[in-house]
Amino acid sequence: MLISILNSISHKRALIFTLCFIALVGILLSFQGFDVCDEGLALTVYQQVFNCPSCIEFNFYRWFAAVVGGLWYLILPDGGIWSFRVLTVIGFLVSGYFVFKIFKGYLKPYQIAIGVILSAFISDFGYLVFYHNHLTIVLYVLIVFFLHKGIVNKRFVNLFFVGFLTVFCVLSRLPNITLLALTITFFYPYFSEADRIKKKRLVFNFFKYYTLGIVIGILCFLIIAFFLNHQNSLLNSLYSTIGHGTASDGNHNVWTLLSVYFKSYWIVLISGVKYVLIAIVFIGIKGFIKSKYLSLVINFIFLFVFLRFFKGRDIFELYFFILLANTLLLINKNTSLSLKLLSVMALIVALVLPFGSDGALSNMGYVSIWLAMPLTIASLSDVNLSVFKRFSFRGFKIEVDKITLSVLFFITLIAYASNKIYKISNEAYFDSGSRFEKRYSINAPLANNIYTTERRSIIINDLLENMSDYVKPDDYLLAYDKIPMIHFLSQTRPYMNTPWVWVYSGEMFEEKLKKAEKEIDVLPIVVQQKFETIVAFSEPLDDYMSKSGIDNNLHSNARSKAMNDFLSRNDYQIVWSNDYFVIYKPN
Repeated sequence: MLISILNSISHKRALIFTLCFIALVGILLSFQGFDVCDEGLALTVYQQVFNCPSCIEFNFYRWFAAVVGGLWYLILPDGGIWSFRVLTVIGFLVSGYFVFKIFKGYLKPYQIAIGVILSAFISDFGYLVFYHNHLTIVLYVLIVFFLHKGIVNKRFVNLFFVGFLTVFCVLSRLPNITLLALTITFFYPYFSEADRIKKKRLVFNFFKYYTLGIVIGILCFLIIAFFLNHQNSLLNSLYSTIGHGTASDGNHNVWTLLSVYFKSYWIVLISGVKYVLIAIVFIGIKGFIKSKYLSLVINFIFLFVFLRFFKGRDIFELYFFILLANTLLLINKNTSLSLKLLSVMALIVALVLPFGSDGALSNMGYVSIWLAMPLTIASLSDVNLSVFKRFSFRGFKIEVDKITLSVLFFITLIAYASNKIYKISNEAYFDSGSRFEKRYSINAPLANNIYTTERRSIIINDLLENMSDYVKPDDYLLAYDKIPMIHFLSQTRPYMNTPWVWVYSGEMFEEKLKKAEKEIDVLPIVVQQKFETIVAFSEPLDDYMSKSGIDNNLHSNARSKAMNDFLSRNDYQIVWSNDYFVIYKPN
């Protein structure tokens, strides 16, 4: 009965419901959570991209995202953190709309709706401010929209737009260059056309218009960059990015990225094996049980089993379902060739985009599945595994019918959704704790309408209140080392080409510090933290600036030494401090 109701939903109604749901829940979540790290980095870049490009030039490897965010900041200069969370909601609405356009006629409306909603709320923390990952989603959805229509309908101008958009997608996040792998789909005519000459002509035209789009996109980028006087900052950013990717102690070292990427898929494999074992036990038990009431009890028992299964970072489990479902779709003889093409595109995006992120699937998985999720829902909700139609268990023949598989699918889906609702209600990005506790404000105009926990608000408000005696908007500030949000709230200029100096390796940190001393006439006020701010606010740490501690992702002895040496040689004096922060002023 449930399936028949879902199947009766029209495309238009499913689209309207999905977009309204994303908008309503997204806006409700946007008021809570205060992160001083990633959000602070993005917001400071937007604030300074037109005001002081050299101050944030290290982050120009996400140049187009910076420009888009900068334009939004110009439109709503007083909107602050909250306005950029609203921009995230707008980005999701645009992405969701085009996902519906892509799959219209291929998937059932309810399947697209579930896939889009799951994609929009896949993160345990709800919504972040708009940044390069959200722009990446919008752009790759548009790229696949034009790519699929262009290849299937032989509209060569669509391939021009694909190339053009790919340029700006890469300029939003350099690792997005992996989306060039989508050119594999240009060989689709070799599967759909019989005439050999026609095949070659079509493939040649696909590449020709795609290349033309790339060339025009690059020319447009260069014109805009020169108009904004960003060319020098872009070149400096390229140099820094190369150094960052080769530094042995950097968190974006190329070999480290490769290791994390392949380890992610090992976890996917382990998660998949666990799920298959649970599913086999479920199917086996259901095959023995004939009582409806006992069968209902078994359903509830396995619901709790799957709740436990999704308790951790569930992106790995989702990737297992994505790989399984799309593989089933591709080997299904009843699947149309054009739908298989969409599945290949979705898999390419899901597989290649996470490479280049220091967390691989943990960081970029939720960005990469907007196309794969609707296909996964469609494949698994309609699956008919003939290979398991009947199997033996100690001499008993167990029949696997469509109803059993459908129940398994919906129990899994309900368990996943329930876990997600619980996690989002108890966490915001890098701001853990129940959302019922997040009702305290930050005393800064650009943090209006944002609420966090009492402890976090006290810590930040105390710093902001005392900072105001020493820095004014457009002053240079060195915020050490994981507190870029302080720049945004105080509207100050980063001293070392980025508001988040923690991203520098020890060697690069010292190099950037000496470069700033040489090129900038004034010494900055220094705000130095004495506790960890990544993921959660720790208690104060006496050895935070130690030069002989344990080197790890959070602490670098070389970075601490370079910072202490800078304070010493420039005769900095402490003008204010508490348990969590120190403010230094040059004597």
